[in-house]
Amino acid sequence: MEPMTDALRLEGIRAIERNFAAFRGLSATAQQHFAAGRLGAAAAYVEIAALFALSNHCGLFASADLENLALRIGRAAVPGQDEPRRTGASPARILHVATTVTSIGGLSRMIWRWVRQDRTRSHSVALTRQRHPVPAELQQAVDASGGRIHRVNATIGGVLTWARRLRDLAADADIVVLHVGNRDIVPVLAFADPVGRPKTIYIDHADHLFWLGVGIADVVAGLRGSGALLARRRRGIEPGRQALLPIILAPPARSVDRAEAKRRLGLDPDATMLLSVARAVKFRTIGGTNYAEAHLPFLRQRPDASLVIVGAGPRPDWADAVEAAGGRIVLHGERSDTALFYQAADIYVDSFPFVSTTSLLEAGSYETPLVTRFPYGEASGILGADMPGLAGTLIQTRSIEDYTAALLRLAGDPELRRDLGAATRAGILRQHTGAGWQAEVERLYAQALAPRDAPRCTAAD
Repeated sequence: MEPMTDALRLEGIRAIERNFAAFRGLSATAQQHFAAGRLGAAAAYVEIAALFALSNHCGLFASADLENLALRIGRAAVPGQDEPRRTGASPARILHVATTVTSIGGLSRMIWRWVRQDRTRSHSVALTRQRHPVPAELQQAVDASGGRIHRVNATIGGVLTWARRLRDLAADADIVVLHVGNRDIVPVLAFADPVGRPKTIYIDHADHLFWLGVGIADVVAGLRGSGALLARRRRGIEPGRQALLPIILAPPARSVDRAEAKRRLGLDPDATMLLSVARAVKFRTIGGTNYAEAHLPFLRQRPDASLVIVGAGPRPDWADAVEAAGGRIVLHGERSDTALFYQAADIYVDSFPFVSTTSLLEAGSYETPLVTRFPYGEASGILGADMPGLAGTLIQTRSIEDYTAALLRLAGDPELRRDLGAATRAGILRQHTGAGWQAEVERLYAQALAPRDAPRCTAAD
């Protein structure tokens, strides 16, 4: 374990104590508004408390008190209708609910890839806080399935009105799939009353963070083993209410070989290219060594190599390291057209300190070996990369020294890169694409439709 983690642990303990006190204060205010019959204000403060816990770790990943208050508000504002629901062996109509969708990021991609793959069903999408145009890829996929996209927040009103609108939209669905933001109270209000609502699947895409929704999820679908373990231990999700669903990928389509892809990017086709792709926040500096600096030991020993980072954007704090690399660290901003970068890479290096799960899988699907840093303890598995399909192929290192050694080994051995890349691709495609992924989602639908008691939140505050 790297020494910087000890100092971070002590700093974190002190911060958690302060944050928890502030969180309890916000939760108490929400309770007061509810007791006074001010449902809209109570809902707003529930969301404020959840946003605070999301942004300022309180030692919680779910709160039974806050969750149950949200359910009480929802049942009062959006009561269920005791009407018989059509049942069948297989669902025909799926409603996906998301807070917002963008052209960048794994969550939005998962929705439209899901719709394209699960092509025998009709898929609609309800967006609770969309403020900008819907990505064309999503619109096209939904249209092709016979579904529609609904902007719930286009309805005049606030969260209570939007929750009623969402509940109405769900009336025709066989299953609701929740891809929502961590603090989004609209779906919690909409589906708080289990009477007459369709079964719900919560996609645990932000498994390392606090989120609302434990009390409305008939099934919580984790995307990796560490997330499922944390959901059981820290969110109170019973094992029978859990599932594992691999992140769906589009089947990779290589249009050029590595050498030509490098040429098109303005790089030496014979040089070794390292690539990382992630949103800027995932490259945040902790412990005094920034992401660019961590690669200098490798770049100094391999003067023919370069590091290309897509998503980091301009980083003044990296300026010294970029200069020291002599132009061999190339920074790009966030962008959706990443295919050429993946096709050019010889080695893919994960973002740090936050892993980028979809990017890792996309890179590996192009037969590129994957390397990640994990300097944390066993209790922090959620900060690592343990997605299905990567066992035995992902190279996980504990320190910058181990990380450098792994990169040097791969850079110096083209046959190792080729063999490891082929094995990586095979494992990913088997579980994250086509028939393999479809079998997993069919099991997920069946699990959601199975009779069970209404969900509840038992996480201790």
